Amino acid sequence: MAKIWSDEEARVPKPGITILPSIFYLSRNQEGKPYNLPVIGLDTLCSWRKRGGCTFCNFGGLRYPFSEKIFLSQLKNGLYITRGSPYLHIAVDGSTFDDEEVPATTRLKFFKIIKTIGYVKTLETESKAEFITDAKIEEACKILRSIKFGIGIGLESSDDFVREHCINKGLTKKVYINAIKTLRRYNVFSQAHVILKPPFLTEYEAILDAEKSIRYALNTADEVIFFPINIKSWGCLTGWLHRYKKYSAPKLWSFLEVLGNLSDKELKRVFLAGFIGGPILQNASNCEKCTPTIMQLIENFNYTRNREFLKKAKDYKCSCKNEWKRELTKRLPPLKERIIKEYEFIAKKLLGEEWWSNNQVWVKADLQRYA
Repeated sequence: MAKIWSDEEARVPKPGITILPSIFYLSRNQEGKPYNLPVIGLDTLCSWRKRGGCTFCNFGGLRYPFSEKIFLSQLKNGLYITRGSPYLHIAVDGSTFDDEEVPATTRLKFFKIIKTIGYVKTLETESKAEFITDAKIEEACKILRSIKFGIGIGLESSDDFVREHCINKGLTKKVYINAIKTLRRYNVFSQAHVILKPPFLTEYEAILDAEKSIRYALNTADEVIFFPINIKSWGCLTGWLHRYKKYSAPKLWSFLEVLGNLSDKELKRVFLAGFIGGPILQNASNCEKCTPTIMQLIENFNYTRNREFLKKAKDYKCSCKNEWKRELTKRLPPLKERIIKEYEFIAKKLLGEEWWSNNQVWVKADLQRYA
């Protein structure tokens, strides 16, 4: 992954410094009414990216030294653009509670600005689990006081092998659970992120993995944010594999299959995201004929939380559904057997034949730990 990052940074034009954040809106339902949730994205590093980063993500590629002045200017400008919004999601490119990405003094100013504007009822942000500590959460809660506070944590998959070798998450369940427990001690609500179709999984395996992961997340966190992977146009393994026709974004049929298999009680705490935020090479989709209708029905569900919209989407008749069903019947060797060949392909392309010849023994041994 580090090699992909360095190659892509040479290929992609270096952006200039900007005091404007990225802003997009998620379709949500708040207090029984449709609501466009503002997501304000602030430029930071992602310290995990130094060790390759997650295979589906290209965030955290800040190519100028972190500046508190720029960071807080982006925040203030984002709040001005979305002024009056009582529910906010503010995301940095990495983790809000990582001192390497957002220094502690800057983070305190960040929370004080949110509190001072006076109209925010709920604030959501994100962090890797290992950076969530009692001291940091207590500090934030003392400032935010009556503002309902939530933190999203990237679980991605409950399968240890998938999380480690397909996603490169760098997260153990023990660390994840400890973070959830820390948030509960301060009445901070937790949002576990789960993705659909990590690289190397078939469409069928992805459905099973997502269902299992959502149920695990519901048993541990307060809410689940469910994302079908979208393929970023640069800087991530999924995009690189896509160029070699070795990865494609999941089908919306698969996304709907997972949701359709959840009970009403389970679905009540599952929220959908992942369809916007660019630049994107490929989104979760079906064919050109049915995708717009399916996407509208999913958005209607987001706005109303009425399950009938998901049922209509899942039952929608289109010839491409038969192609998807045939895809699900394909059976390949087990993932743990297939992935070594994928690793070999990646290593030889990026690092060369000699590197693979010298390192394949320990790579294979590492994979065998999960046998």
